[in-house]
Amino acid sequence: MIETSSVEQDVLELPAPLRERIIQHARLVCPEECCGLLFGRGSRVEQIMWMENIEHSALNYRVSDRAFLVTEDAMSRAGLDLIGFYHSHTHSPASPSRTDINYAARGYPDFFQVIVSLANPDEPVLRAYTIGKDETVKEVAIR
Repeated sequence: MIETSSVEQDVLELPAPLRERIIQHARLVCPEECCGLLFGRGSRVEQIMWMENIEHSALNYRVSDRAFLVTEDAMSRAGLDLIGFYHSHTHSPASPSRTDINYAARGYPDFFQVIVSLANPDEPVLRAYTIGKDETVKEVAIR
Protein backbone atom coordinates (compact mmCIF):
# COMPACT_ATOMS: atom_id res chain seq x y z
CA MET A 1 0.00 0.00 0.00
CA ILE A 2 1.33 3.45 -0.93
CA GLU A 3 0.69 6.38 1.39
CA THR A 4 0.56 9.92 0.02
CA SER A 5 1.38 12.91 2.20
CA SER A 6 1.73 16.62 1.49
CA VAL A 7 3.62 17.46 4.69
CA GLU A 8 6.58 19.75 3.87
CA GLN A 9 9.18 17.22 5.04
CA ASP A 10 7.60 14.73 2.65
CA VAL A 11 8.49 16.83 -0.38
CA LEU A 12 11.45 16.21 -2.66
CA GLU A 13 12.75 19.41 -4.19
CA LEU A 14 13.85 18.30 -7.65
CA PRO A 15 14.38 21.24 -10.02
CA ALA A 16 12.85 20.88 -13.49
CA PRO A 17 16.22 20.78 -15.32
CA LEU A 18 17.30 17.81 -13.18
CA ARG A 19 13.96 16.07 -13.77
CA GLU A 20 14.52 16.50 -17.50
CA ARG A 21 18.04 15.05 -17.24
CA ILE A 22 16.65 11.95 -15.49
CA ILE A 23 14.06 11.50 -18.24
CA GLN A 24 16.75 12.07 -20.87
CA HIS A 25 18.90 9.37 -19.26
CA ALA A 26 15.97 6.93 -19.21
CA ARG A 27 15.24 7.54 -22.88
CA LEU A 28 18.90 7.28 -23.87
CA VAL A 29 19.46 3.80 -22.42
CA CYS A 30 15.98 2.36 -23.09
CA PRO A 31 15.17 -0.54 -23.40
CA GLU A 32 17.52 -1.03 -20.42
CA GLU A 33 16.69 0.53 -17.06
CA CYS A 34 18.71 3.62 -16.27
CA CYS A 35 20.01 4.34 -12.79
CA GLY A 36 21.66 7.19 -10.98
CA LEU A 37 22.33 8.99 -7.73
CA LEU A 38 20.72 12.06 -6.17
CA PHE A 39 22.94 14.45 -4.23
CA GLY A 40 21.98 17.52 -2.27
CA ARG A 41 21.15 18.81 1.15
CA GLY A 42 18.14 17.71 3.16
CA SER A 43 15.33 17.11 0.69
CA ARG A 44 16.71 19.36 -2.08
CA VAL A 45 18.45 17.67 -5.01
CA GLU A 46 21.32 19.81 -6.28
CA GLN A 47 23.15 17.30 -8.48
CA ILE A 48 22.31 14.05 -10.19
CA MET A 49 24.89 11.57 -11.41
CA TRP A 50 24.12 9.18 -14.22
CA MET A 51 25.47 5.73 -13.44
CA GLU A 52 25.92 2.69 -15.65
CA ASN A 53 23.46 -0.12 -15.10
CA ILE A 54 26.02 -2.93 -15.01
CA GLU A 55 23.24 -5.50 -15.39
CA HIS A 56 22.26 -4.00 -18.76
CA SER A 57 18.75 -5.22 -18.10
CA ALA A 58 15.24 -4.02 -18.87
CA LEU A 59 14.05 -5.45 -15.55
CA ASN A 60 16.78 -4.68 -13.00
CA TYR A 61 19.57 -2.25 -12.32
CA ARG A 62 22.78 -2.34 -10.36
CA VAL A 63 25.62 0.14 -9.99
CA SER A 64 29.22 -0.98 -9.68
CA ASP A 65 30.36 -0.73 -6.06
CA ARG A 66 33.54 1.04 -7.13
CA ALA A 67 31.72 3.62 -9.29
CA PHE A 68 29.28 4.23 -6.45
CA LEU A 69 32.03 4.81 -3.87
CA VAL A 70 34.09 7.06 -6.16
CA THR A 71 31.04 9.17 -7.03
CA GLU A 72 29.82 9.41 -3.43
CA ASP A 73 33.30 10.46 -2.27
CA ALA A 74 33.57 13.16 -4.95
CA MET A 75 30.16 14.59 -4.07
CA SER A 76 30.96 14.49 -0.36
CA ARG A 77 34.12 16.51 -1.00
CA ALA A 78 31.92 18.99 -2.90
CA GLY A 79 29.76 19.35 0.22
CA LEU A 80 26.80 17.33 -1.03
CA ASP A 81 25.16 14.34 0.63
CA LEU A 82 23.75 11.25 -1.04
CA ILE A 83 20.01 11.71 -0.53
CA GLY A 84 18.60 9.18 -2.96
CA PHE A 85 18.57 7.16 -6.11
CA TYR A 86 16.70 7.13 -9.39
CA HIS A 87 15.97 4.49 -12.00
CA SER A 88 13.56 3.83 -14.81
CA HIS A 89 10.84 1.32 -15.50
CA THR A 90 10.73 0.74 -19.22
CA HIS A 91 7.30 -0.92 -19.47
CA SER A 92 5.65 -0.56 -16.08
CA PRO A 93 4.29 2.26 -13.90
CA ALA A 94 6.48 4.60 -11.84
CA SER A 95 5.80 2.62 -8.66
CA PRO A 96 8.30 0.55 -6.67
CA SER A 97 8.47 -3.08 -7.65
CA ARG A 98 9.02 -5.83 -5.08
CA THR A 99 12.73 -5.80 -6.09
CA ASP A 100 12.89 -2.01 -5.59
CA ILE A 101 11.30 -2.30 -2.16
CA ASN A 102 13.66 -5.09 -1.07
CA TYR A 103 16.73 -3.19 -2.29
CA ALA A 104 15.78 0.08 -0.61
CA ALA A 105 14.60 -1.44 2.68
CA ARG A 106 17.72 -3.55 3.13
CA GLY A 107 20.36 -1.15 1.82
CA TYR A 108 19.10 2.43 1.89
CA PRO A 109 15.94 2.81 3.98
CA ASP A 110 14.38 6.27 4.05
CA PHE A 111 16.45 7.58 1.12
CA PHE A 112 14.49 9.14 -1.72
CA GLN A 113 13.70 6.75 -4.56
CA VAL A 114 12.75 8.41 -7.85
CA ILE A 115 11.26 6.26 -10.58
CA VAL A 116 10.59 7.38 -14.14
CA SER A 117 8.21 5.27 -16.20
CA LEU A 118 8.56 5.07 -19.95
CA ALA A 119 5.51 2.81 -20.31
CA ASN A 120 4.20 5.60 -22.56
CA PRO A 121 7.43 7.00 -24.05
CA ASP A 122 5.66 10.16 -25.24
CA GLU A 123 4.51 10.97 -21.71
CA PRO A 124 7.09 9.83 -19.13
CA VAL A 125 5.88 9.77 -15.54
CA LEU A 126 8.27 10.64 -12.70
CA ARG A 127 7.34 9.85 -9.08
CA ALA A 128 9.24 9.79 -5.80
CA TYR A 129 9.04 7.58 -2.72
CA THR A 130 10.69 6.73 0.55
CA ILE A 131 10.84 3.10 1.60
CA GLY A 132 11.35 2.26 5.25
CA LYS A 133 13.33 -0.56 6.78
CA ASP A 134 9.98 -2.27 7.43
CA GLU A 135 9.25 -2.00 3.67
CA THR A 136 6.64 0.71 4.15
CA VAL A 137 6.36 2.65 0.88
CA LYS A 138 5.38 6.32 1.06
CA GLU A 139 4.92 8.50 -2.00
CA VAL A 140 6.66 11.84 -1.74
CA ALA A 141 5.52 14.95 -3.60
CA ILE A 142 7.99 16.39 -6.09
CA ARG A 143 8.36 20.14 -6.16
